Amino acid sequence: MDAQEIERFGGLLKDRKHDLEQQNQMSAEARDTVALDQQSVGRLSRMDAMQGQAMAQAQERQRSKELMRIEQALTRM
Repeated sequence: MDAQEIERFGGLLKDRKHDLEQQNQMSAEARDTVALDQQSVGRLSRMDAMQGQAMAQAQERQRSKELMRIEQALTRM
């Protein structure tokens, strides 16, 4: 790869990194602890919220892994 290609790929990686960081910030609320107050939330709603929380946490883990790979690639470049 020549310097121009390295710069182009580096820019693409930095853009992707920025997008992932923004997604992490936007999904922070979805990963918060689910309240177990039975007076305000029914059992099914609470289970649905817990499932949503688990999915958001799994997505965050995937984004973190991808961010780590991006950082490693940028370091190698």
